[in-house]
Amino acid sequence: VGSCISPASTSVTGLQIVAQPTAPTITAPASKLVCSPSTLTLTASGCAGTVNWSNGSSGTSLTLSSVGTYSITATCTVGSCISPASTSVTGLQIVAQPTAPTITAPASKLVCSPSTLTLTASGCAGTVNWSNGSSGTSLTLSSVGTYSITATCTVGSCISPASTSVTGLQIVAQPTAPTITAPASKLVCSPSTLTLTASGCAGTVNWSNGSSGTSLTLSSVGTYSITATCTVGSCISPASTSVTGLQIVAQPTAPTITAPASKLVCSPSTLTLTASGCAGTVNWSNGSSGTSLTLSSVGTYSITATCTVGSCISPASTSVTGLQIVAQPTAPTITAPASKLVCSPSTLTLTASGCAGTVNWSNGSSGTSLTLSSVGTYSITATCTVGSCISPASTSVTGLQIVAQPTAPTITAPASKLVCSPSTLTLTASGCAGTVNWSNGSSGTSLTLSSVGTYSITATCTVGSCISPASTSVTGLQIVAQPTAPTITAPATKVVCAPNTLTLTASGCGGTVNWSNGSSGTSLTLSSVGTYSISATCTVGSCISPASVAVTGLQIVSQP
Repeated sequence: VGSCISPASTSVTGLQIVAQPTAPTITAPASKLVCSPSTLTLTASGCAGTVNWSNGSSGTSLTLSSVGTYSITATCTVGSCISPASTSVTGLQIVAQPTAPTITAPASKLVCSPSTLTLTASGCAGTVNWSNGSSGTSLTLSSVGTYSITATCTVGSCISPASTSVTGLQIVAQPTAPTITAPASKLVCSPSTLTLTASGCAGTVNWSNGSSGTSLTLSSVGTYSITATCTVGSCISPASTSVTGLQIVAQPTAPTITAPASKLVCSPSTLTLTASGCAGTVNWSNGSSGTSLTLSSVGTYSITATCTVGSCISPASTSVTGLQIVAQPTAPTITAPASKLVCSPSTLTLTASGCAGTVNWSNGSSGTSLTLSSVGTYSITATCTVGSCISPASTSVTGLQIVAQPTAPTITAPASKLVCSPSTLTLTASGCAGTVNWSNGSSGTSLTLSSVGTYSITATCTVGSCISPASTSVTGLQIVAQPTAPTITAPATKVVCAPNTLTLTASGCGGTVNWSNGSSGTSLTLSSVGTYSISATCTVGSCISPASVAVTGLQIVSQP
């Protein structure tokens, strides 16, 4: 317009005029007929766009998987342009796979030669082929062996999957009689057993007493004559050679031992045991034999007995334990503590050694050690008792003494536990009949503290070599130096307009800061209109510092 030119409009892109695409070239598989679940795959080439197949699929390849006969073409789409249809591929066919035959096996899968096993196959509209290379609707097995058989069904060029395998088919030769191995000794005493083993049988061994298995264990008392046969399927071998002379003899019962009423005696006394209930010979566990056994040597005994009848020995009798012949015991040796005088609640413990029986102490106690815990003076001896034998008394231990422990002192503290130096704090201790020792190292019935500091004080009472427990601790004792005046920090600007405030802080005070306007605390905030001159003191306990230098010129002006 005039000399003015507008900007260029939005560019229109993608404008294209394309030539009519040519039809794709289809490549078919070499064999156009397959059996399901096999498939047929066609590929299309020569298309620069999208290949569309006549069955509605798209893409450069097409896979046919459903049973049926097919005639297939394809076109090529480039943009909005579609090529003519390709040459039709005909004769494409997917044939359904035949089902596997059903095999019927004989009721008994194991037979003896010359018997045979016959299998039949049903449900096949073509030819039945067996896994051993035979064909036909039935298969007869006649050779000795073990078989696992399947079958397929062939219709045209299609073969079914293999049928379910029929296993356990077996044709066996007449088995031979087993060989029996007997134990070296054919006569044993109960509860011992006789075990026979059978070898050379590929099936089941059946024993003449009704048992089965490769071994037979005889456990009942009696005399035996044993044979065995071998069963394979329905085939039974002749009986083996008989094993005779097998015998299990009843075991004699253990003797009953009668022990003396008292099992512990002092030498030269003896202990006599008697055994009853044995129809043969009694043998004692110490090597003796006979219906009675007399023990005379010093020692401790545990005795059993067995009964022997012929070659059979009974189990051992119940053991008689606790039998003991002791020599006159010697007096125990007493070991006393290094220090024979202790303060209650400490105790004195004596130990006795060299006693093989029971230690009895002169105060009526027993055991290898004696602990004295009551306040008093003691003189102690001990004896050693073994069975009915008592030793002489040991050497007396004298001078044993347990002294009562003193009680802790009672401390009286001043009414005020905080004072200012040079004032002092004085504590007194009462209730001690000996020497009072204070926890700060001082001694005596009173303690005066004068140095600046904080204290926690206890005291003990010593009487002779005995020290009482510590008294109750007196805490909170404090002597403080004269505190220094606090240091006041004022705001940078001392004049502000309300409602602004002025805040002062005080530092260097170990107690309570008190401001000249009556407030307390480490900071002071002024908020009322006015002019101020402020100082502060520091109070620690009953001690007050001098006033700090006053901060002047502080002013809060009314807001216009």
